Amino acid sequence: MTASWHQDEYAAVGVPYAERGAVLDETIAACRALWTSAPASFHGRFVNFDGMFCSPRPAPGERIPVWFGGKFTPRQIRRIVELGDGWMPFGGHRMTVDEKAEAIATLRSRYLAAGRDPASLEVCDPLPRLDSLEASMEQIPPLAEAGVTMFRVHLGRFAETPDRIMPTLAEIVRRFQAFRSLAVGSP
Repeated sequence: MTASWHQDEYAAVGVPYAERGAVLDETIAACRALWTSAPASFHGRFVNFDGMFCSPRPAPGERIPVWFGGKFTPRQIRRIVELGDGWMPFGGHRMTVDEKAEAIATLRSRYLAAGRDPASLEVCDPLPRLDSLEASMEQIPPLAEAGVTMFRVHLGRFAETPDRIMPTLAEIVRRFQAFRSLAVGSP
């Protein structure tokens, strides 16, 4: 999730742009209430309900993960730590592996300070597109060492035509086998 940046999106649904972050925070809190008890009640500035049921709900002890994407800012850090379960770095900001490692270390430190298990933090990053699939996949070990726990693969970046999608996917799976035992950077 992200609070977004496009003012027209908020104007279209009648949400004041300056309050988009507060609306997002409260909506997630309301969802958490619906996912944990039944009937559920929630009273906030933007979301209010009493005696609501949400079905199906997660099993007792389960948590629906909420991931945040976007630029690494103090507000984003707070959201990930207080409301979230994972972070998807936004590729458009072109963070280096070292910058990602520093950001992930910050998140883990904040998780610990908030009484959360730093090892539960998930970080999903796209597999970078380099000159070849092999060169791209060589980036997995340093990113895993930085703390990335899973990778998104945009097949369209590696399969030039629709008929190449399945063979490319098979090649990615085959090449990924070598990385299955990688340990993610320590919390």
